[in-house]
Amino acid sequence: MRLLNEEELAFLEEYRVGEDVPKNAIPIFYDTGEDEPKFLPDYACVGGKARTKFIAEAPRNLWLGGGAILVYVPLGLVVVPDRRKGGNFGPAAQGWARYDEGSDLRLAALREFREELQFYILTRPKPGDDEDSVYLPCVEVVPSGFVAAGHVKILNLPLDHVLEFGQIVFDNWTRNRQDRAIIYVGRYDLRQLPDVERLRIIYDDDFPQERHPGTNPRVVDLKNGQVVGVYDGLQGYLPNDMKFHPVTNYIVQTSKR
Repeated sequence: MRLLNEEELAFLEEYRVGEDVPKNAIPIFYDTGEDEPKFLPDYACVGGKARTKFIAEAPRNLWLGGGAILVYVPLGLVVVPDRRKGGNFGPAAQGWARYDEGSDLRLAALREFREELQFYILTRPKPGDDEDSVYLPCVEVVPSGFVAAGHVKILNLPLDHVLEFGQIVFDNWTRNRQDRAIIYVGRYDLRQLPDVERLRIIYDDDFPQERHPGTNPRVVDLKNGQVVGVYDGLQGYLPNDMKFHPVTNYIVQTSKR
């Protein structure tokens, strides 16, 4: 391939793949930053050790591929905490692409979004019902054209119906230099969602043996870059500046003495 120089070809030789490429292989791209990144179908990164070496040693124009979806709510950007690599708040949905997604990284972003996130609106209680004690059904919210899950992950709430709202819009490429990855980024805007104050956001990454990570998405105020609250499961959005319960307040106040 004339695109690649001798140094790049020599480095890529151990990443060469044949017809039977493992499902979890990460596609490799050539990107100078001047034109659209080019998928290199003859090469892929297979396994954690190979990925670590690629990130540390790859020539400057060689990158791995991934996808991400940014989710916006009225108070800001939804993010998910990640303790790896020193700890950071990442996009609500993101991950490495699979080899068969190399020709269109939007597929990787959409897959991660589908695997990791679900959105629900709790229906309003009937007159006379106590909202905190009734088993309220919910409405699953999906982007236009998406196939609904048809069930409520983790919360085990009854599902009333599915609401198609908005659509995922893809903006452009960005570079994650820490992971040596080019990321195709999309956005899903829920700021105009009806009853958005009753929105619940569930993050459920694909952990081994069907385990759940138990991670709650946070919200970053884009005006000041500060984390201002959390989507706390069934409770929905909770701001960081909540008041103390009387018992907690007593302990806090007496501990100051």
